[in-house]
Amino acid sequence: MSLRRGRKFPIKYISSREFAKDAIAWIIAIPLAEMIRHEFELEHSSTARAFIIVPFAVCLQWLIGTGAHLYRVGNIRGSFEELKVLAVTVLMVGWCLILPVVLVGPALGISRGTTTISIPLALIMMAGFRYLARTRQEKSVLKQQVAEPVIVFGAGPLAVHLNDQLLTDPDSPMHPVAALDDSDMNHYRYIRTVPVLGTLHDLSRVANFHGAKVLLIAVSDMSVELHRHVLAAAEKAGLDVRFFPTLKPALFYTKSAAPNTLRNVPVEELIQRKQVETHVADIAGYVSGGRVLVTGAGGSIGSKLCLQLSKFNPQELIMVDRDETGLQHTQLKVRGNGLLDTREVVLPDIRDATAILELFETRRPDLVFHAAGLKHLPKLE
Repeated sequence: MSLRRGRKFPIKYISSREFAKDAIAWIIAIPLAEMIRHEFELEHSSTARAFIIVPFAVCLQWLIGTGAHLYRVGNIRGSFEELKVLAVTVLMVGWCLILPVVLVGPALGISRGTTTISIPLALIMMAGFRYLARTRQEKSVLKQQVAEPVIVFGAGPLAVHLNDQLLTDPDSPMHPVAALDDSDMNHYRYIRTVPVLGTLHDLSRVANFHGAKVLLIAVSDMSVELHRHVLAAAEKAGLDVRFFPTLKPALFYTKSAAPNTLRNVPVEELIQRKQVETHVADIAGYVSGGRVLVTGAGGSIGSKLCLQLSKFNPQELIMVDRDETGLQHTQLKVRGNGLLDTREVVLPDIRDATAILELFETRRPDLVFHAAGLKHLPKLE
């Protein structure tokens, strides 16, 4: 919602019910302001004269509110964005009323104080109507749906957005019953209507009390340590874990797709490493028909590498290692036998420069994969 100029919406896209509530707020607020100004001494107040400005207030509310898209069908009632637009709209209506009242009000017996007092009164009533409508909507959603109770970990903007979607979407397969956060400052507060009941130490107790079987992680920029701590606590409590994406992509999914945005915890996010995409076509162009040499072919990495390279049909696959047992296991995986009786297995030590130089001069490899090395650091130190 915005006060900037935009497209004009047809009448069918405008909520007349919301405007009617705002009109009622002005009809009540202006006479009430007149009575408050005279301390409810009805003999001194002129509520009948105050009613003169009511039609003007209602018309201005319609014009300014419609222009600001305040009554557009589909707005989230009671949201912070709607309340901001509502406040600006009411203030603009108030200023438009005060100016003519200052000029001609004394002649009509209308005080500018009445108009000034009526502005906050009308705003409070309009906001109250929206709060009641939103509360009724959230309660009706929970009554209609048979949803799985879940616990949300997090109390920041991402958690607020997640709870808002789950509470207002009648098609959501789950609804939040409690929230947890690692900060003590958030305890005893509410995220929408969801209470924050403690930290991860309280996870088992809260889950058992509410019968929850799923923990939704809704924290932006979670560290690896905290991520692992949350997973360990969830495993201890016997809960499944679902991971909510960061706020930027979460803001752009459609309402119907909100429940599908929840996903399992990806390994690459847990270890904070990006997944490497393998371009098979490029690899095949290098390997097919060529002589390929792999050092450390008997090790864990080298054996897997030889197995994958053999699928690209090299002219010759030269498997090099100083451990004949490891080479036998690799040959068994690649060729189906471990006889060690072919030229494709070679047993030099790569630290023997003379042997390696002779190997390269006689076999002339086109491509070399260097997978040999000592990896047990404590022993080497």
